Amino acid sequence: MKIRPFALLLAALPASLLAQNLDYCLTVEAHAIDGIDGMTTYRFYVDAVNPTDFVGAVYGDAMSPLAIRTSNGFYNDEFGGSSTAEINPAIFSAMPSAEFDSWFTIGSESIPVPPAMAVTAIESPTQSWVSHFAAGAAESGTDVVMDDAIGGIWFLMNGAVNGLPDATNLRVLVMQVTVPTADDLWGTLNFQVFVEGDPSAMETRTCSFNGEGTFCPGEQVSVAEAADVQWNVFPTATSGAVTLTGWAASAELVVVSASGQIVRTVPAALRNTLDLSGLPTGWYSLVATDGARRSTRRLFITE
Repeated sequence: MKIRPFALLLAALPASLLAQNLDYCLTVEAHAIDGIDGMTTYRFYVDAVNPTDFVGAVYGDAMSPLAIRTSNGFYNDEFGGSSTAEINPAIFSAMPSAEFDSWFTIGSESIPVPPAMAVTAIESPTQSWVSHFAAGAAESGTDVVMDDAIGGIWFLMNGAVNGLPDATNLRVLVMQVTVPTADDLWGTLNFQVFVEGDPSAMETRTCSFNGEGTFCPGEQVSVAEAADVQWNVFPTATSGAVTLTGWAASAELVVVSASGQIVRTVPAALRNTLDLSGLPTGWYSLVATDGARRSTRRLFITE
């Protein structure tokens, strides 16, 4: 059985696009400041078009990569959980830090009450991501990446009321992430919408984000993202050394694994030519940061 991107798990793509307004976007909003001292809690919403639109899934795979990246990791609370199925607001008065935990969801901000449903999460066997939202896990708070051939997803079955937009803002909550206020939060989310709740009228959207704001498909999200064309790395498949050209040759550099973990920080003296020998075979991202600029190049480490 060929397993394709989990975006197609719930329904097949429609023959035609049925929404009158195709502007399904992503809004990132500061929900709380200093809930955890020195940190900002952000909430992510899919902006619907119609009151009966159903947000069914958030996903990523090799064809539509998902990434949630931060400068120094995100906060997971020991009394929280990976998804809102584990978030109990009754403990907030006794354990106030739990309210600012990082988690994924669709539509609910705590344990869903029927007819609302909990989301189902699926991971690729070679690319975990759920544990990145779990306090105490080795990879807790590290970048979330879904970009291999199998991919990952969190989804609702069509008909769960929490997949519908709220009446006031016409949007659906899909994630909460708490990061140090001075840090950056950026990446790309892919999401699936059943237009007016019709399983035969599925649409998907890809939105890149950088900090707060509303981000729509195809938009350049910042100067940092637009700067990508100004540097390069070659070869992009290697068992040893690679060469950098452009501004990244003097930038801060880290090598990030496919699971979102920083596996190597590159010293200043080695930034023009990097020796990547010793890393396990697989895909990696080279992340360059220079002031307001940040961008990524992917490369493959061979045997």
